[in-house]
Amino acid sequence: MTPPRPPIEQAVTWLYTDDLEKLAPFYSDVLGLEMVLDQGKCRVFRTAPGAYLGVCCMANRPLGTKGMMVTFLCEDVQAMYEALVARGVDTFEHPPQKLGDGSLIGTYFRDPQGYHLQIQQFLDARWRHPVRPVADAG
Repeated sequence: MTPPRPPIEQAVTWLYTDDLEKLAPFYSDVLGLEMVLDQGKCRVFRTAPGAYLGVCCMANRPLGTKGMMVTFLCEDVQAMYEALVARGVDTFEHPPQKLGDGSLIGTYFRDPQGYHLQIQQFLDARWRHPVRPVADAG
């Protein structure tokens, strides 16, 4: 009998760069992500509870941007778009709009390394939104 798989409690998506001093501030200052770990050559940012994005400057790592995309889910894509434009993001492919079969709203942009990013909101009622933490009443 196969033992049960232990639960996956966290996830990190790694992006590689040859200019960490340009890429890391994009995620902290422009996107406003909290840096939770500075390893010198790598910096890890929290995107959501249990979810992280790491950016690293390491020799012989692929810098390819084709075939991958990081999607940030939010409840108000238009507000996020406007906030990012105000922070200097000028690489959007288009303003937020319905995408695919109309079951989501989103837009695409690039970070300074050229990685393909998306902000998106699912309109499909089957999508399980995260449970919001209850504010401390004390």
